[in-house]
This record gives sequence, C-alpha cells and structure tokens, in this order.
Amino acid sequence: MLRFRPSGKKDLETGAHLGSALKEKCGVFGIYSPQRVQDPQILKIGLLFLQHRGQESAGVFISDFERIKTVKGMGLVAHVLEDLSDLFPFRIGIGHTRYSTAGSSAPSSAQPIVVKTRWGELAVVHNGNIVNFYEIRKSLMNNGHVFQSDADSELFLHLMNSSEEEDPVEAFIEAARQLKGSFSVIIASRDFLMVARDSFGIRPLFYAVGPYGEMAFSSETVSFDVIGYEVLGEVPPGQVWFLRKDRFEKVEFASPRKRFCSFEAVYFSRPDSLIKIGEDKVSFYTLRKEFGRKLAEEAFVEADVVVPLPDSGTPAAVGFSKESGIPLEMFLVRNRYSGRTFIHPSQITRKMGVKIKFNPVSPEIKGKRVVLVDDSIVRGTTITQVVEMMRRAGAREVHVRVASPPVRYPCFYGIDMPTFEELIASSGSADSLGADSLIYLSYEGFREILERLYGEYAFCDACFSGNYPIGVPNFHFAGRKRK
Repeated sequence: MLRFRPSGKKDLETGAHLGSALKEKCGVFGIYSPQRVQDPQILKIGLLFLQHRGQESAGVFISDFERIKTVKGMGLVAHVLEDLSDLFPFRIGIGHTRYSTAGSSAPSSAQPIVVKTRWGELAVVHNGNIVNFYEIRKSLMNNGHVFQSDADSELFLHLMNSSEEEDPVEAFIEAARQLKGSFSVIIASRDFLMVARDSFGIRPLFYAVGPYGEMAFSSETVSFDVIGYEVLGEVPPGQVWFLRKDRFEKVEFASPRKRFCSFEAVYFSRPDSLIKIGEDKVSFYTLRKEFGRKLAEEAFVEADVVVPLPDSGTPAAVGFSKESGIPLEMFLVRNRYSGRTFIHPSQITRKMGVKIKFNPVSPEIKGKRVVLVDDSIVRGTTITQVVEMMRRAGAREVHVRVASPPVRYPCFYGIDMPTFEELIASSGSADSLGADSLIYLSYEGFREILERLYGEYAFCDACFSGNYPIGVPNFHFAGRKRK
C-alpha cells in the first residue's frame, strides 16, 4: 500500500497549494416524468433533504420539452428557492446542493451549470471529484474552450461538446473515459435526461419510481421518502442511463469495480437513508449503531454516562450504551441552526461554529465519568472544544470513543480532508484533546460490521487505509512509504 505525503509545494500549472486538495461533497437530485409534474416544489423538497450535503449554494434546472428555466444562487435551499413563481410544470428537473469543489465558493460555480452545445443547452449537476481536472481543463482552454466557472463539473459538458459523436450517450461515454476520479452526475437538456456513476461507484446515486411513472434520482434515499416515491436501487457503477420520450437506454461504459465511500456510512449520509436496498434493507442508522456496539466491545471503560456528540454521533452512542450497559444521556445540547462545522469552508468559521453549536447540561455532568462518543474525528476542532466544555462543566473523567478508524489520509474523491497536517489522527492523542483516554474503532472491526450488514466488502476506505482505488491528483510528494 502506498502512503502519500504532499510536499506543500505549489502546482506550477494552477498556483494551487498542493496541500489544499480538491474538495467536494454535494447532493444531486433529478426527475424525469412522462407527464408534467405540476408542482415544482417537489424539486425543492428533494433538495431540502440533501441540504446536509452542501450549504454554500443550491439550484434547479427544469424543462417541459419546450421551455427551460434555471434558478440558482448562493445560500441554503429554502433561501435560493424561496420564490418558485417563475417555474412551471416540468417533465425534466434536476437540482443540486453544493459544498465547494475543485473550484471556488462563488456564484459562478453554483450548480446546475448550463452550457450551450450542439444539443441545445445542457445542464449538469455533479457529486464527486475529478482528479485530473486541471490537466483536462488546460487542454480544453488551449483549444479555445471558454469556461464559465472553475468547477470540475463543467468538464462533462465541454468534453461532450468537443466529441465527434452525434449521439449524446456516445459523446458522454467518450467524455467519461477521459476523466479520472469520482462522479455521480445528472445531465439534462430540453428533452432528455442522463445519469451516470464512475466505474468505482464511490459517490452514491439511488433511483426510485413515482406514482405516475416518474423516474427519480438522488444522492440519498431519504429524498424519496417524503415525496412518496418507491426506492428501487442504485444506479450501477460504470453505467449511463438515458431517458427521452422515445428512448430509455442503459449503457455500460466501464467495468464496475464498486468501491462505495465508507465515509458515507460513517458520517455524511443521513441516518434515515438506506445503504442497502432489497428484502434486507439496511439504514445508515443501523450501521452506525453497530459501529458503536463494536466499539464498546473493543474499548470498554468504567464510566457513569455515555454522551453522544449530536446528531451524527447519536446512533453510535446508542450502540455503545446498549453493549456496555452504561446509561445514555443527552447531556450535550445542539443548536439546530448552527450548521455542520465539518463542511464550513474555512478553519476560522469552523472554530466559530463549534462555540455556538453545543452547550453542555452542566449540573448533570458535574462529578461524572463521561464517555463522549463521536462517529469520526477529522480535524479535531469540534471534539477538542467539547472535551474542554465537559471539563468546565465539572466532569471527573472524559473518555473519547470514536466509532470509526482513525482518518489518517487525505481524500481525493470528494470529502474535505485535504492535508496530513489537518488530520488530527496523524498526530493527535488523548492529551492533545484534553481527554483521559482516546480509542477508535479498529479497522478490522469496522470492516467486520460493513461486511455483515452490507454484504461483500466493496468500499473505498482510502481515508482510513491509504489504499486509493483510482489514484490521486498529479501532486508532488515528499516521499512514499510502502506499508
């Protein structure tokens, strides 16, 4: 296994600091309907249930086969899509919630990105990270392409339009085969919809059917629950689906080598979304509760109370409490309107966010031995300050238990874990957190739970293991060590 360490030099092509790797975590949603969907609010609702995946910008593109309309902007879904009076009953609709990608946090990079092509205007929404983005964009720009944003998502449209293939499916396949990285992508025109996943299926994309034959696609199944659509499964890795009124086609453009993102299981996906479809459905809640149970089995400690870091640490804390017999208490109260500190775009705003995000129930904590359970630790910004809060509240002991393995390696496929220096597992300890003890779920225990509940082990765990299935951006490295 290769362990990569960026050198900290600058990329001569882009000027980007090599320690600040491309980053993205977004939500995509789309509907294709044989009849007009009368209420465009359905797109807004679908995106509201993906809001946790990105809070910087949002937008929708719709078509009734004749008219098209795009509404997007910076901010939350409820703000950007507050006024839908300009929208109309649609047959094709796609939407996006964005967290900054291989591009800036700016209005020009808000999605859907719309480009004029020989098939008319094409709109794209994308979740993932294209690791050879800069090389391809430079080549295209040298050949006269003008980009309206610095988001890697725009590559799909430019590569399609530069293809000699007349059929949009063939043009997409030619484009997809040039891209290295992860993608779940939805592309819409005036009269067709395309959805696709990279051959590793790292980023999620589920599909469902509505009561009138609508086909819907989403980064998480929870979007389908509230609108009453039946979840059918995942779009298979390495496939592109094409939907038009005279044509429905599924084409495999690459051999599937599924490596679903294990951090979706740990943190990002909502606990009420499904990870496994079929007769034996499994929710992310069940998975995380089992992580917590296994953690208690591996790392029991004498204590008076188990306290989760809400909300993402709660399922694991439930499992830890049940297995250990230590009572669970919600002694850390979360401000529901503070957002998720992990996906705020700067370290300064992350630190400010932690201060207003949690407040301990001090009289209940005083004199107690506390087990703090979290789903994961990335930078350590939140957990360090929470341990300090517990100390100030009078906790006699504070033991930190983490329901995933240590995050030791940067992610290049869509999660904001950019440098070794920022990953606390690379240098963090109980002392550095101010805790009495710090223990993570073992890598072996983590895999055991995933295999038992999900089936075959088909996950990307590069952030835990350093085993990158696709490769990494063309950075300079200070060295590589074989483990």
